[in-house]
Amino acid sequence: MTTIVTHNGYFHTDDLFAVAVLLMKFPGATVLRTRDEEKITQADIVVDVGRINDPKKLRFDHHQAEGAGVRGNGIPYASVGLVWKEFGAELAGEPTEVAIVEEKLIMPIDAGDNGVELYTLNNEDITPYTIGEYFDSYIEDAQTMEEYDAGFFQALPIAQDLIRKEISHAKRLAADWKEVAEIYDSTEKKDIIILPINKSWKKVLIPSQAKFVIFPRP
Repeated sequence: MTTIVTHNGYFHTDDLFAVAVLLMKFPGATVLRTRDEEKITQADIVVDVGRINDPKKLRFDHHQAEGAGVRGNGIPYASVGLVWKEFGAELAGEPTEVAIVEEKLIMPIDAGDNGVELYTLNNEDITPYTIGEYFDSYIEDAQTMEEYDAGFFQALPIAQDLIRKEISHAKRLAADWKEVAEIYDSTEKKDIIILPINKSWKKVLIPSQAKFVIFPRP
């Protein structure tokens, strides 16, 4: 049986979601939370611990001194980003879907774990309620390793469900964009585009937002 190892004690959204993604790729795998070096070495997959980033060996950690790489937009990879980079295409499908999930869910988690601020506050007294704060609620009263483990495994299916929902949402968006692009291309006069109701269209028809649209134009 496949064994996935991550660290024990306090968890963050990056290791939680990294394990959630891995369980989608390896359903039925056993998850072990430990810092025991021997168990880490013997594990089939290691995430967010071990100080090795080697996807070919199924090692996904970003805590080594040199880190684990930085995206073109400046957001460094954390554990979930490394796992998604390896398995996202297999789980989500086409490049558009992978990119949608990457930007909406994966990058913000990686940014938060690496201390990268994604926004500035308009009101210093009011901050957004984040996904990290939500999952922190599962362990806010934890005092022992067992209680941290209990919180992790209670939160894990919630994280899995969220990933599945975001993949499903990405597929719907990508299908909408493809349909809108086809309608645009087949419309002779481009000043008025008639679309079916409830179709996502802005990223196709507004150039400044079209960074995910990979459908070729004539």
